[in-house]
This record gives sequence, C-alpha cells and structure tokens, in this order.
Amino acid sequence: MDFIITHYKEIIALIGSLTGLAGLILTFYSKHRDANIKDKELELKKEQFEHEKKHQISKEKYQKLFEQKITVYQKLYTEINKFRKQLYEIGKFYDTEDENGQYTMEQLSIEEANIKALLSIFSLVDENHFLVSNNLMQSYQNLYNLYRESRKDFELMYDVDAIDNPKKVLDEIHDEFYEKYQKSIQDFFSIIELEIKQIKQVLES
Repeated sequence: MDFIITHYKEIIALIGSLTGLAGLILTFYSKHRDANIKDKELELKKEQFEHEKKHQISKEKYQKLFEQKITVYQKLYTEINKFRKQLYEIGKFYDTEDENGQYTMEQLSIEEANIKALLSIFSLVDENHFLVSNNLMQSYQNLYNLYRESRKDFELMYDVDAIDNPKKVLDEIHDEFYEKYQKSIQDFFSIIELEIKQIKQVLES
C-alpha cells in the first residue's frame, strides 16, 4: 500500500501508457480486420463475377447447340416427311436417267422408297453426329454397319470394273437389304419421329 502511495504517479503514467498502447493495438487490429473483410468481399465478388461469366458463356453455348440441334432435326423431319409422302406413290412410274444419259420409265417400289430415305438420313446423321441423341446415334451405327457389310462385295467388284450393270446389281442389294432389315429400318425411322415430337413439345412448353 505504501508502495502504491509512493509511486502512484508512476503507476498512473504506466496505466496511461498501457491504455494508449492498447488503443493503438485495437486501432491496428480494427484496421487490419476491416482490410481483411474488404479483401474477402472483393474476393467473393470476383468469384461471383467469374461464376456468372462462366454461367453466361455456358448458357450461350447451350443455346447455340440447341439451335443447331433443331436445324438438324428439321432436316430429318423433311426427309421423313418426304418418305411418308412417297409411300403414296408406290407402284407409280417415273422417269429416271441411267449412267449413259438415257431416260427410262421405272416403277417406284417400297424397297426403293425406304432405301432412298435411309441413305439420305444416314448422310445427315453422319454429318451431325454430335447433335443427335445417343439413342439415335447407336441405332444409326448398327444399321449403317449392316448396310456397309451388305454392299462390301459390290464395292470390291465395282472398284475393279467387274460389274456390267452396277445400278441393277445395287438395286438388287438394296432390295435384299430391305427385305432382311425392314423392321430395323422402321424402328430407326420411328426413333427419329419420336425425338422430333419431343423437341416440338420442348419448344411449345
């Protein structure tokens, strides 16, 4: 007690110094904390901006791909629609030009109508395989491989000029292919029609 009384001035001065130091420390801490908060806020805003930017790019890419997909299925619809109309022309005669430039009359057959539509659709799917569904792509690959196999011998003979009438031979191959795989062909067409219907439902929703 005597010590406190004797040195109270020094103690008061020390307390004042400690209070001042504590104030400085508190001020420094507050500024440092505020700076950290601002840094965190800036970092969060940056992350949010980057996320929104990526989302916007992804959205634009998706929109573009969807528009391309619609274009492809519009072309597929045109081919399917053309094929369905041709079914009403089965048995009718039409002019055709042979490889010598001569015109003859030929009768449209169910085999020819199916194969003609099939080959057109093969070409469309092959050119746009990234834009069609996995189901359609799988069906296409299975059927296309069967078709390529069916005309393998023809292509070998054609390459060495060993066929007198290529069109006639190819027509026979097509007729045989249709007779053998007509269910697979119709299933393939049905997949396309179903997917066209699904896309229309999305557009109308």
